Amino acid sequence: MKLPEHFAGVPSVGKITPKPGQELATEAIRKWVKAETPRVILVGGVGSGKTFLAASAVRTLHALKDERYTDEVDIRRHACFLNVPRFLFEARGAINGLNRVEHNRTVDHLLSTCTAVVLDDLGAERSTDYANETLYVIVDALYGRNAQTMVTTNVKLSALAESGSARIVSRLSEGATIVNMTIADLRVDRARI
Repeated sequence: MKLPEHFAGVPSVGKITPKPGQELATEAIRKWVKAETPRVILVGGVGSGKTFLAASAVRTLHALKDERYTDEVDIRRHACFLNVPRFLFEARGAINGLNRVEHNRTVDHLLSTCTAVVLDDLGAERSTDYANETLYVIVDALYGRNAQTMVTTNVKLSALAESGSARIVSRLSEGATIVNMTIADLRVDRARI
């Protein structure tokens, strides 16, 4: 549940210069890192920078794990990054006996150790009873112990709720800063240069 290798060099939150359309999201993740908000939900199109910003928040928490902000906000938290579709794909393999012990360790670690969690690409998974139930158990556990949670999604929350995830959306939304990012696909824009 570490950051994907692609984001190994992502800057810390304080060093991000937001692109036009990312300003509110950048401010929300800064507050999340400082523990000023319990949940952040970044909603936006593919390539809008949601995962990049979330990775920056996790990287910042990893770098500051044993320090304090000067404003005395305790940021000693264990941050975990979970790509939801990949996690569910691996979970299905574990059920079939391919790597059940490792998967169980991952779930236990997520539910018992992680105090700041990013759920990346929520809604990109195929909506099945198994996926909804598994995600509900995770979100409910995080919610029950007040773990800080950040979600990235390119699916509107109303559509997620209608797909069988209403309980998940409800728990994630309580007290959340929800940011709708309106920005074009940055990856495609860079490819055109």
